[in-house]
Amino acid sequence: VPTPPRGRNGTPRVDWQRLWLGTQSRPWSSLAVVPGDEQTSAYELAGLLAALGVHHGEPMVFASARDTDLDGVAEFVEQTRWHREHGERVIFATRALSENLATLPLAQAADAALLCVTLGRTSLAPATDAVERIGRERFLGSVIVPAIDRSTFTPPRNLEPRRLWRA
Repeated sequence: VPTPPRGRNGTPRVDWQRLWLGTQSRPWSSLAVVPGDEQTSAYELAGLLAALGVHHGEPMVFASARDTDLDGVAEFVEQTRWHREHGERVIFATRALSENLATLPLAQAADAALLCVTLGRTSLAPATDAVERIGRERFLGSVIVPAIDRSTFTPPRNLEPRRLWRA
């Protein structure tokens, strides 16, 4: 899990703290972070949210469901359930609905979802489609994330997701 961006006093920046508090608007033990289009990445945001959860004393699991296919949905959901039953909160990143069909059942199996959009890149149509298909009631809100060139982006070593395997 990465370290959240720090302010001058060494604590996580206020804007990130507000984001974490915003995700606490209702109870959840699993949170799907869903990009609004194929050019937006949810991976970095999911990792930073998990880091903020750890900072606030929450037992967190950060996972990537980006490459989970339809055949792997049941196993991913079962592993998520196992972690939840053992007192851990699970935050996982998905791909856009248009990029991976498994995003729909994965996000619907989560207690809550968060939509990622990129200012100037994400069109209203795919973002609205994601919210409507997954279920408007599942979404805590949306977050504007910076544009990342996925062809050249290499995540930092401390941003590796934990695989959802039973202990």
